[in-house]
Amino acid sequence: MAYTYRLAALLVLLTATVVFSSAMMDEQPFRPSSINNISLNIVWYGKFTPIQRAVIVDFIRSLNSPSDAKGPSVASWWKTTEKYKGGASKIVLEPASFCVDRFGSGAYPGYPGRVLVDKTTGASYNALGLAGRKYLLPAMWDPQAAECRTLV
Repeated sequence: MAYTYRLAALLVLLTATVVFSSAMMDEQPFRPSSINNISLNIVWYGKFTPIQRAVIVDFIRSLNSPSDAKGPSVASWWKTTEKYKGGASKIVLEPASFCVDRFGSGAYPGYPGRVLVDKTTGASYNALGLAGRKYLLPAMWDPQAAECRTLV
């Protein structure tokens, strides 16, 4: 159980690092930058198997991958951040924190919403990534629609 929390914390930290790094490179965060590549160094805290490392690396690579998936993708989830504009604050952190515990449409307190279910494992997911990996990503605040947007 503690391992799951460490893994979740690492994913949140990595996502925040990518958001922060992107914002620092451009005066208008969450908009296309003149710099195409961002170097991201991952510090592995604790013991991770090669498979666990591959899942995390694939997730990070999925953020900007071309979406050839048949369904909601990690890249389409991440594109929501492009709707954020500079405004008074130069860095917008935690756009998913407004939508706590929402993973699918119809979510309400105590019910995460309708999500997809893997037929083989029975695990819930709502986004497809590289190498056919499936992820359960939180809803993200859409500033243009002024609501929490889910992928499914």
